[in-house]
Amino acid sequence: MSGLSIVGGGGNLSASQFTIAGAGAKIVYSYVLEPSSALLCGIAGLGLIVRRRR
Repeated sequence: MSGLSIVGGGGNLSASQFTIAGAGAKIVYSYVLEPSSALLCGIAGLGLIVRRRR
């Protein structure tokens, strides 16, 4: 018997798996958006909005 659990929210994702035999693994990914990346995404989003209104 084994189980798999995936939990995420707020830019974080956690996955874990377990078995009755005692083997298991856990992987945690944390995504942090840098200020320059956020600015670039914001500018691109504004460009799409302006383009759509024309």
